[in-house]
Amino acid sequence: MEEWKEYELGELITLNSGGTPDKSNKSYWGGDIPWISAKFMYDDYLYSSELKISQEGLDNGSRLAPKGSILLLTRGKNRAKPSDK
Repeated sequence: MEEWKEYELGELITLNSGGTPDKSNKSYWGGDIPWISAKFMYDDYLYSSELKISQEGLDNGSRLAPKGSILLLTRGKNRAKPSDK
């Protein structure tokens, strides 16, 4: 049986946090780039989003995840409920 090889997590994946372009700047919104919000992360796969940002919005407060990326929600309003312990 082969032995397991150990890796540092950073050797296998790249972690990034997202960002929300300023919602008061209308030129950042309504473009053709899907913007994924935590409130829409309820399915196994995301193909698009109801919300879209412009290139200007991407350049000023957001990040583009490459196609096929795994998106992991680590924070979000009302996503984690405290246990009853």
